[in-house]
Amino acid sequence: RVSENLETLAIITRWSSSITILTGIIVLIGVAINTEKYRIYEASILKTLGATNTVILQSFTLRSAIIGIGAGFFAIIFGGIASWGIVEFVMNGTFRFDLLSSIIIILMGLTINLIIGLLFSRKPLRMEAASILRKGD
Repeated sequence: RVSENLETLAIITRWSSSITILTGIIVLIGVAINTEKYRIYEASILKTLGATNTVILQSFTLRSAIIGIGAGFFAIIFGGIASWGIVEFVMNGTFRFDLLSSIIIILMGLTINLIIGLLFSRKPLRMEAASILRKGD
């Protein structure tokens, strides 16, 4: 009976983790969509100053990498603190930090953020600088 309950708990945990990750990806896509206007304007300014599309893409990529790594570190820090509190105080167990899982989380955050950032970089790179700057948005 205990084994069945633990198995059910593991299944629920996997599903809730999957839903949390999917929600995070949806939030990243939403942020990318909502900030596209600013990236278009930024790319237009950079083009006017003489930057090539390659340099602008490198800038966008670096920004996405920094945000992805930062998100991974915050997930590890806050998730680790929450896990430690639950394991130590609620379950009366001994908390053990898993470095490999932490590295995987950081790499996943980096990869997902890079992919989404690069997908939403195409439009700012294609836009004509003069027409964007004439609008004055």
